[in-house]
Amino acid sequence: MTEVVKALPLHKPGNSLAVWLAAHHPDLFLAALKQAQAQRVASRMKLQGLGQDGITTTFDPEPALQTITVDTASITPNDFLTDTTPSGSSFLDSIGSGFTSAGSTVGGALSSAGSSILGALGSVGSYLTSPTGLNSLTGLAKTYFAAQGAASTAQTQQAVLQAQIGRAATGQRAAPITYTTGANGLPVAVYATQTPQGTVYQPLSQQGIQSLTPSPISVFFGQYGLYIGLGVAALLAITMAMRR
Repeated sequence: MTEVVKALPLHKPGNSLAVWLAAHHPDLFLAALKQAQAQRVASRMKLQGLGQDGITTTFDPEPALQTITVDTASITPNDFLTDTTPSGSSFLDSIGSGFTSAGSTVGGALSSAGSSILGALGSVGSYLTSPTGLNSLTGLAKTYFAAQGAASTAQTQQAVLQAQIGRAATGQRAAPITYTTGANGLPVAVYATQTPQGTVYQPLSQQGIQSLTPSPISVFFGQYGLYIGLGVAALLAITMAMRR
């Protein structure tokens, strides 16, 4: 059945990272959402000149989503995420039922803020397309993991998150990394591979995590390469103009 639906395009690295973050680190996802909302409201106020007292600007996450016309029977979770299909709705429900460190669910926290789960994912995904958003998430992660009880667990999870942030910065989707419980009761990072027989989970060592992490120089140029290129082009244009 062909329908016009609101959907989150998962081929975009920022959206892919937002979905992974919500599923595996709900506290960081909600913190990133707050920063995304604050940035958007500030940008809207600046554009509209709404700095006067007594004027309130509300946050609307829906523009972060994409309106598409699709056959909802054929849409796959790897392409778009929407709440109009059983698989998409089930996945969004699983994210919404995830618990935060405060004991509340993600869905409950978003409901009190007036945001849908899909809209929140789109907002965070849009925020994580920019160097500002990715750098902000890096800072949030350092503070969050520093407060964790088990240092080894925090170190592993922070390394995994940095790999995912690096992948987003270099235009890659989030790697299919999840966590399982080890023999010592602590989380262990595993790589999930889809096979005809089902999902195979391979434990990841620090070396394995590093192999999925882009190099710092790749991340730098992934984030700032466009600006550097524009600067070089402008400099060349000025130089050529001065020579005439």
